[in-house]
Amino acid sequence: MGAFLFARNLTIDHLRKKNPVSLDGMIDGLMEDERHAPFEPADTRPLVWEVVAQHEQTDRIRAALVGIPAEFTMS
Repeated sequence: MGAFLFARNLTIDHLRKKNPVSLDGMIDGLMEDERHAPFEPADTRPLVWEVVAQHEQTDRIRAALVGIPAEFTMS
């Protein structure tokens, strides 16, 4: 039990020493500490034109596959 309390107290001490960063401050750019830049999450979604181009390419490939004679298909 003593080792658990020792580890618990060390963890609490460590968390108290950390300087918390406000998420609102990161987004608003109102950081007191100049080492932190405002947080701008990256949008990882594809661009709209990339989605449209992918759909058009899929449609062209599907149309080309339909035109292949049955004797050349694997099914």
